[in-house]
Amino acid sequence: VVVAGSGAFFSGSADALREFTEGSGVPVITTSAARGLLDDDHPRCLGGLLHAGIALASSDAVLVLGSRFNANLLWGGAPLFPFEGRIIQVDVRPENLGGERLPDVAIAGDVRTVLEQLAAAWPKAPERLEDWCSQARQGAELSFRNWSDECERPARGVHPGWLARETAAFAETLGPCTTVSDGGDSVLWGIAFLRAHRPGTQLYIGSA
Repeated sequence: VVVAGSGAFFSGSADALREFTEGSGVPVITTSAARGLLDDDHPRCLGGLLHAGIALASSDAVLVLGSRFNANLLWGGAPLFPFEGRIIQVDVRPENLGGERLPDVAIAGDVRTVLEQLAAAWPKAPERLEDWCSQARQGAELSFRNWSDECERPARGVHPGWLARETAAFAETLGPCTTVSDGGDSVLWGIAFLRAHRPGTQLYIGSA
């Protein structure tokens, strides 16, 4: 799988990421900062880490693009990253490579440039990963359904998950739009349900 982070967003790598995933067949996961770099409706997009984490944990190799091994990525460790999986990390800042988890291959470079070079050099056989992509997507969809089921649990007042789910459904009827979630439950449930179709259109603000 590919895990695209903030560095992938700031490098403006949307076109390069789409070209790479379509040419290689490798499915893409986006962190919160990179949501929308690959449209959630794209057949190779697994969505955010919350639901696609199961695919990451099941993968044989991970291409980490522009993201440090921080708390959001559990410092590159289990249960999010496979213990025996291979990791390739790309970051424009060499000091961001490695950390508590050392990649098998570390590439200091601009994400967009590296992706363009990988896409040009990759043997073109995306169909060989079709079964894996289907399995990975099923895992993400199962997670989504489980979170949706939680919204139906009894609550005092309005369940925050129900509200986020309904807001996300309304946003989809408007077409691609910008969404903001600020603090606590609204951030967590917003990450669970809000979809991304363009880069830079989702902002999640954590509470102090």
